[in-house]
Amino acid sequence: MPPKRSLKKRKNWLRLFLLLFIFALISGAGLFTFLNQDLFLPQEKTKEGKVIAALKADHFYLLDEEACVLGITEDNGGLPVLNSDWSSLGLKEGDFFPQEKIKKTLALIRKLNLLELKVKETTWQDQGLEVILFDSPARAFFSLEKDLDFQVNSLQLILKRARIESKVFEKIDLRFGKPVITL
Repeated sequence: MPPKRSLKKRKNWLRLFLLLFIFALISGAGLFTFLNQDLFLPQEKTKEGKVIAALKADHFYLLDEEACVLGITEDNGGLPVLNSDWSSLGLKEGDFFPQEKIKKTLALIRKLNLLELKVKETTWQDQGLEVILFDSPARAFFSLEKDLDFQVNSLQLILKRARIESKVFEKIDLRFGKPVITL
């Protein structure tokens, strides 16, 4: 006959089981989202989507992936800034930006975020888009007319290689067939 466990050991196992069960319930309910760094940014989830950028005009227009205005504020709250030369847009919450270049820029920001490349700000140029990242001193130039996936993957590869070789780039131009890198 196997020896009986002491009452104290059984209570300890029961406590452990209950703690694990409670932890599973809490984490399954999403109550540990305070560990997520997105908490520190004004990224509310709404019916339309998640705020991913702030367009700078007369105010900061908080935009989701579909270029819908989710809010209007006086500062960008740490979000990527889309610099524009528009002074007064007169838009309100729920309005959409009709410009295709804004939608493509937001798609580019989303793709960069998926690869953990955090965008600080963007500026539209005559022949493309200038992007400044938080983790890199280099300015990256993208063409909104060409394949964004190819350009984003090229940028990621260049930045990884630069980190390995301890190189610092001033400018990475991805608008052409082959990237042009300026030291």
